[in-house]
Amino acid sequence: MNETKVVRFLKNFSPRELIGLEGFVKNRYFNPNQDVERLFDYLNQFAPNYKESPDFTAENAYKEIYPDRAFNKAKLNELMNQLFGVIKKFIRAKYSTSNPIEIELAVLRFCNEKFTEWFDNQLRRIKQLLEGSVKDADFYYYLLLLEHELSGYLALHSTSRNYATFSEVLDKFYWLTKLPLLSEMLNHKGIADDEYDFSHLDAYLEFIEQIEYTQSPLIHLWHSLVSIFKNILDKIPITLQDYFKFKELFLENKDSLDENDRRNLCIYLRNTIKLSSFDDDDNDYYHEEFEIDQMGLEEKLIFLDGFLSKHSIKNIVNSAIKVGEIEWAKKFLAEYKDLFRKEFADDIFLYCTAIIDFYEGNYDKSLEHFNGTSFINEFFEIEKRIKLIQIYYETNEVELFDDGINGLRVYLTRNKENIGDIHEQSYRKFATFINAIAKTKDFNAIAKPRERDTKKIQQQEKEINEIPARLLFEKKWLLEKLNELK
Repeated sequence: MNETKVVRFLKNFSPRELIGLEGFVKNRYFNPNQDVERLFDYLNQFAPNYKESPDFTAENAYKEIYPDRAFNKAKLNELMNQLFGVIKKFIRAKYSTSNPIEIELAVLRFCNEKFTEWFDNQLRRIKQLLEGSVKDADFYYYLLLLEHELSGYLALHSTSRNYATFSEVLDKFYWLTKLPLLSEMLNHKGIADDEYDFSHLDAYLEFIEQIEYTQSPLIHLWHSLVSIFKNILDKIPITLQDYFKFKELFLENKDSLDENDRRNLCIYLRNTIKLSSFDDDDNDYYHEEFEIDQMGLEEKLIFLDGFLSKHSIKNIVNSAIKVGEIEWAKKFLAEYKDLFRKEFADDIFLYCTAIIDFYEGNYDKSLEHFNGTSFINEFFEIEKRIKLIQIYYETNEVELFDDGINGLRVYLTRNKENIGDIHEQSYRKFATFINAIAKTKDFNAIAKPRERDTKKIQQQEKEINEIPARLLFEKKWLLEKLNELK
């Protein structure tokens, strides 16, 4: 019995859900067959775990329903299928919404089928409910259902038609669903290099730019993001104009987005900073990152179900440190720790504390804290490896430093597909430069002052300065190390 689909489904029901299901089974509207009720009562004796038992058999189940009949497997299977049908009805009811608009739309459908004289009243009621709503994909979804019912009603009771409005609403719902999906696909393509068909993407973007009724603020916002991702895919640099246009649209429309879209778009905005041409002044780049992180935190734009992700926590600490706000980073960790998810709260707190320890020069503490953390995620592992390399550099642990550089390069090669080209190259450039700086440091440590290789230092400094901070991990720290060698 344990391997039947009915029991396998029942094992995943909570005690409260089983009570609800029992009400369905005993209701003759949902289950007209009393034998199915007896079958459920037998199975329910073994809830909630339905452990193996000599009594828990198909034969005993059948005997419970038909005490005076010989076992009939086909008949029991028929009852099990009927019970599964009731289970599916219960699941549908469980996931049915209490959204007032959906309830009113169901009433509108009833009026269309059976109570047409009330149809106009119900139609006006739904339109009133929709007034003032954010014109997002959900809004146009409900409006689409309304226009569908109205279309059926007009076909039977009027010579007028709602084709033009129906078509426009359908288009807006389509684009407010399609564009976020395209954004996810393009973003995932950049991270994981999965294969997707983007052959119609240019046509989509051109259509949106040309058709007047698609020019809604939210469509503009998603169109801007898709255009940015497409440029990335085509290896076209993201200009500051592109970035600030997207930022402006996001700031104008963030209050019109649901929590999930608001969070994703804020994260996309931050990620776009790294891809934009902040090449003239690294400080602009650092401050822009910190500004977006502060906004996301203070306005709760980057929270999901009331919690911060471990990526957001790490990014916030790093961006604060880059602009010299170490005390702010410490305060952030202390004040927001309760909003870190329990499954990683201690780990991420320790990880970020280790980062702060490093920048405060507490290398032993930093090493101890890093060694107490464990993350499966590649980015956390890579940045942890880099911090250890930096610690070994600062503490003159030559062998550990060399092992760290080699280990980092091997890890990047093995995990190349999961981290993307931009990140990989940024990390590799760091390894190359710090390795070269370490060799210069070792040479200068034993050379006489007039023999020190100042030209090599100047050349390394020139090469590092030519690379934007967004494309070179720990650029600021690398320049500090070179400056110390002077």
